[in-house]
Amino acid sequence: MKLALISDLHIDTNAAYDVAGTLLGLLREKEAGALVIAGDISSHWKTSLDFVEALEALWGRPVYFVPGNHEYYQRGADTPDALTLYGRMAAHPQSLQRRVVRLPGDTVLLGDTFWYDYSLGDATKYTPEAFRRMSLGAITWQDVRFVHWGEKDETVCRWFIETMEKRLASLSTQRVLLVSHMVGHAALIDELPYDNRSFFWAFTGSRSLGALAQRQNQPTLICGHIHQRIHRRVEGVEVICPCLGTPADWSCRAVRQELEAALVCLEVS
Repeated sequence: MKLALISDLHIDTNAAYDVAGTLLGLLREKEAGALVIAGDISSHWKTSLDFVEALEALWGRPVYFVPGNHEYYQRGADTPDALTLYGRMAAHPQSLQRRVVRLPGDTVLLGDTFWYDYSLGDATKYTPEAFRRMSLGAITWQDVRFVHWGEKDETVCRWFIETMEKRLASLSTQRVLLVSHMVGHAALIDELPYDNRSFFWAFTGSRSLGALAQRQNQPTLICGHIHQRIHRRVEGVEVICPCLGTPADWSCRAVRQELEAALVCLEVS
């Protein structure tokens, strides 16, 4: 079967573009059998779930997802904390947070948001306390304002890793497709051409995620978050980062061209 992969659709930021209709057309053209979205569909959990349900209904084929950090944004008094939102999204039938999808060729598909522990930042320049403030100069990482776990990021990150380790330990399979919003390898972010990267890369993922992927059979790590398009092998792991991103990341303003460049179709047999 052909498994389509995409991430970081940001349909609210990209509201001026027909992301849903264009994506649906591409999925039909490419004759994909299912779609996986690796987080950041939108910045509101309910909007993201509605998108998944609507796209699946129109297409008639499975649409799986994991939440990104934006799905946990708490905006307004009526939005619960991140842990409550986690439970709501994990309970959705198309979420990969609590389910294992068995694919052809003794392959399993499962995933979660995962989190960051600052291990991808430059600890020789900045302290954990500085990272926790998530602010450098005039720039503030917005998770500090909108995402509230009630625990330190390192604790949250460790919980995600330990939870997935238990899930994976119960499986006997030839190939693992692990979906994460966060990244797990410094090699992916070291190449990105942004200022202050040694500070803000602390919030892109965790080395422990990459190590977890490395321990699996024929591992593929499908991630997002960094608004890049990457498909290569890193430290023995096939890494696919199929981000649409926002116009600030694009080479043009043609949403079809950008979606087609981002979308990856993986043959699973």
